[in-house]
Amino acid sequence: MKKLSLLMLSLFVALVLNACADNVTTSGTTATTATTQAAIWPNLKQFRIDMANEMLAAQSPDVDTKAGATDSSLGWIKAVENALTQAESTTTPGTYIDGTYSGEGDKRQYGYENATVTIVSGEITEIILRRLNNDGTEVDYNQWTGQPAQ
Repeated sequence: MKKLSLLMLSLFVALVLNACADNVTTSGTTATTATTQAAIWPNLKQFRIDMANEMLAAQSPDVDTKAGATDSSLGWIKAVENALTQAESTTTPGTYIDGTYSGEGDKRQYGYENATVTIVSGEITEIILRRLNNDGTEVDYNQWTGQPAQ
């Protein structure tokens, strides 16, 4: 029953992330490199959904990085770790306090990764992974070029 619930939750997260990504728009992406970079830069929209699902299934940020998106993967792992650090119980080590927590990966020239983690009954029930520009706006995953927003 727990596996079925987790699978249903994972599918729900994937649908929510897809819907959120399709509704996000940013302006000023580097158009001159978009065509060239499209063949090089990975599909971050799908990678973040896959990573969130893997983390939910593992109940941990300890998952494999995505080939071709190592920096983003490591950033999302760190962001989830930082969120879970906030959620850790100080009275009962190894357990989480219910709530919603946010964490960030390292800030780099082109932005950083962000995670929102929800804990219910001591378990991770939702993970939302985002890539943010340095100004805090979410990237447009459909036009991601790997370059800073202009």
